[in-house]
Amino acid sequence: MKVDWKKLGESLTLPEVMEGTDLDQLAEELERRTERAVREACPPSKKNKNKAPFWCRELERLRRIVRSKRKRYQQARSPVLRNRILELYRDAKR
Repeated sequence: MKVDWKKLGESLTLPEVMEGTDLDQLAEELERRTERAVREACPPSKKNKNKAPFWCRELERLRRIVRSKRKRYQQARSPVLRNRILELYRDAKR
């Protein structure tokens, strides 16, 4: 989150404290002012909904390898060849 500290400092003002002022009301007013100042100084963050935050190129490369081996296993006709390809597929998944 990028914060415009100058704008935050300018927009945040403290409520006046007078004798006999209720502290709960004062705290609520300070909270409202702080929230408003933060909304003004901090733009909303934009989330990429299509990509997991932990995903990287290396994971993408490994995913392609495993998927290609699984596809080869699924298309194999010979039982001997199919078992050998299954071993390669399982090794790739680890």
